Amino acid sequence: MKLLTTAIEALRKIQGRKRAYQLTMHQPTGQIVLADLAQFCYAYETTFDEDPRIDARKQGRRDVWLRIQQHLKLTDEQLYEIATGGIIPPMEIEQ
Repeated sequence: MKLLTTAIEALRKIQGRKRAYQLTMHQPTGQIVLADLAQFCYAYETTFDEDPRIDARKQGRRDVWLRIQQHLKLTDEQLYEIATGGIIPPMEIEQ
């Protein structure tokens, strides 16, 4: 039962965080921030660089962009799967 309680808590946390991302980024000011982050985080270009330090920095920025996009576009179930590795699929959780 503890695992079920933990899974429900994880899903609720993911849902709340997703709502916060969406409320923030769907505002006009959030759109300005997203446009800036898209450029800063290499959203639409390659992150490859022959210098491994520069490449790692670019990959780190890209990871931030991908996380934001996940919370804006993926379903709660998809986010749950990413966050927990699918310990208990949300559809099987009785609330």
